[in-house]
Amino acid sequence: MRIAIDCRLFSSYADAVVYQAFHWVHSIVSKTSTDEFFLVFDQQPSPDISFPTHCRPLIVKPAAKTGVLRGLWYDLRLPALLGKHQIDLFVGACGYISLRSSVRQAIVLHDMLSGEDFPAAAGWKSGLYRSRLKTMLEKAEIRLAAAEAQASFTGGSSFPVDAIPFFHLPVNSADLTDHSKRVLKEKLTGGTEFFYCEEGWNNLTEAVDLLLAFSAFKKRMQTGMKLVLGGKGTRGNEWKQKLDAYRFKDDVVVLPESMAKEERVKILTAAYGLIHLSAGAKTFWLQAAMHYGVPVVVNPHPVLADLGKDALLTCTDNPGESLAQNMMRLYKDENMRSVAIARGLTLARSWDPEMAAEAFYKKALTCKD
Repeated sequence: MRIAIDCRLFSSYADAVVYQAFHWVHSIVSKTSTDEFFLVFDQQPSPDISFPTHCRPLIVKPAAKTGVLRGLWYDLRLPALLGKHQIDLFVGACGYISLRSSVRQAIVLHDMLSGEDFPAAAGWKSGLYRSRLKTMLEKAEIRLAAAEAQASFTGGSSFPVDAIPFFHLPVNSADLTDHSKRVLKEKLTGGTEFFYCEEGWNNLTEAVDLLLAFSAFKKRMQTGMKLVLGGKGTRGNEWKQKLDAYRFKDDVVVLPESMAKEERVKILTAAYGLIHLSAGAKTFWLQAAMHYGVPVVVNPHPVLADLGKDALLTCTDNPGESLAQNMMRLYKDENMRSVAIARGLTLARSWDPEMAAEAFYKKALTCKD
């Protein structure tokens, strides 16, 4: 079978590091040497990116850096290339397929509508992408996603989706030893256990609600537990005033917004639990926490529930009393916490590019004439 794979967003290794599908694609092309693979780029790929010798790179210009150029690239230039090389299956690993090609196609749904930090060239937040997504899903013969529920967040339309978690942790150095975690914790919180939060304090109202829930937890449990806030949460004078007036301000650690993601992931690995109150289907921190054995408290969300299953502690409001109760449950019931960790680790082991590649091949075989 002649398979073309969209590698447009892999043109620079810096992008590939944060792009989940890169390692999945690498697993696919490494799995067999009997199929012919054509890796399609829109510019010269970085020399840091290597694939097996039976993969042929193809460059289709112009670089699709804007919505207009992406439409040109996928609907005019790409169909010509697929026809020229007699491609049997095109894999839209970057979330796009061509609307004008007669070649069988597979589309990979990422959490592109969630606002995660992905390459700007993806264009996933644009109106153009959203307007064509339903049509791409209708046209695709194979639809792959990290969670089946993702298909329901495409303009209200639902399509059959094969759930294959595309997950790659970009920070292998975060596999810290117990000693390293203790050193990190000593430096960050004086050795005290802490909850970590990246999603859920993005505006002043959310941030204050989070503080109120943490305050209820502290009062009832009479514990020295701390709260560490990372990422791009709310900032500014009004937030500073609220925090300065907060009863437990000495137990709240706000990380610099400029702190590298790699360093924040390391902090996560040492956390007692992750508070993940994402309003959308943001999955990176949830998956990272389960990968590293950190229990997770989340907002109710179909995609997160589909992905995390029974490994999650779910709030019933946003965040309010329910968050405080879940924090207390983790603190009081070590057995329940251990079960949540074990379930998360089991799920994380299934997020394997090799397993995802195997599942893809089972579907791809159905596309053969």
